[in-house]
Amino acid sequence: MRKRNLYVMIILLVVFIIGVVGQQFDDFYLAKKINVNGLELFMKEKEVTELFGEEDPEESYCMGCGPDMNYKKLGLFARLSETKHYIKSIKITNSTYDLLSIKPNQKISTAQKLLKDMGFTIVEKDHRRQVYQKKRLIFRLFIDQGIITSAQVEYQVKKDNNIIY
Repeated sequence: MRKRNLYVMIILLVVFIIGVVGQQFDDFYLAKKINVNGLELFMKEKEVTELFGEEDPEESYCMGCGPDMNYKKLGLFARLSETKHYIKSIKITNSTYDLLSIKPNQKISTAQKLLKDMGFTIVEKDHRRQVYQKKRLIFRLFIDQGIITSAQVEYQVKKDNNIIY
């Protein structure tokens, strides 16, 4: 009887620990699910170039905003981490793409429900932009008259946040 109780307690403890650890990484799990026409967070610059080719060099960098990879004709934009050298942010303007089922030309109310269901909380809101966050994963929705014009997802890199331009 004691052995059985001990086994039950061990199993419950393991389930509890897995649940707590799993909650700490669920933003990372969502980030790894993002795939936009083959473009994924955490890809290296070389992988993106192999996938889409060279972007317009005049569009690639802007003063004070870090290294970007812009594919304007595709409606895809990616930002590299300044310290980790992988894709940390993806922005879409083309409604054929989505970020976890959120896409341009979609009603903001639909995106709000999707983000809430995934556990995101709103951290900033005005008539042109809404920002949602779940730990280190941030969604920015750009809006015009209740319709999403572009959507951006970013996985925050702690070391990048300390860079001052």
